[in-house]
Amino acid sequence: MHAKPVAIVDEAHLPGCFLHAILWTMRSADEGQNPTSQAPERSGLLKAMKNFDLSRVEEIFYDFLHRDLDIKDFEVWVYTSDELKSFVGSDDYLALITLDFNSINARDESEKIIRKYADVSKFETMKMLDLLYKALTNNEDTGTILITFYDLYCHGYYFLDKLGLRYGLTCAVPPIRHYREDSWEDLSDRDRKELVDGFYPEIIKDIQDVIALIQNEQIIITGTKGYMGQLEYIDNRKS
Repeated sequence: MHAKPVAIVDEAHLPGCFLHAILWTMRSADEGQNPTSQAPERSGLLKAMKNFDLSRVEEIFYDFLHRDLDIKDFEVWVYTSDELKSFVGSDDYLALITLDFNSINARDESEKIIRKYADVSKFETMKMLDLLYKALTNNEDTGTILITFYDLYCHGYYFLDKLGLRYGLTCAVPPIRHYREDSWEDLSDRDRKELVDGFYPEIIKDIQDVIALIQNEQIIITGTKGYMGQLEYIDNRKS
């Protein structure tokens, strides 16, 4: 297996990203409409997570890194956990139990220690699956998630081409023939809902396709970056 070569596209290179968008649109113009299907229940994410076989300590670490666990709750767990000491080295265990959790730097210091023991590939894959399963259910956060897919595409996750360019870019830069405003931030709540509603149910199949790529390990998120900062992944799809 080898990492698929990718090129960095950041804020300073947005014109290049828009060029990708134009080329993708031309390439996909004759593809036609995707078939529709019903969205799986949100519990699908929980089922997917079971494949990672996480220990209790890893679950706490990933919740903390994902900002689903606040610093005070993490502090209580550090002081009461029977598993933490055997999971981390003695020096890091001492560092955690003696850390001043009231300090402004407490979270940063905790994360430095945790990341030594967290599988970055597993963590980033969980984050991606979380976004994908959330996007299956159309709600007030969907537009922002789709724009995130576009941003991730621009920074190297080219397997998000359909989600990023067909939907995310449309949210980031709404069609001027339909909307007076030229950015997601400037749209009214009503216009945002109308825009995102128009993606369903077609988008469901595209989201499910990416979920399948990840779960079947055709796409493996490594959690690493290239020398220019681009997001890397392993592409096992047949060319």
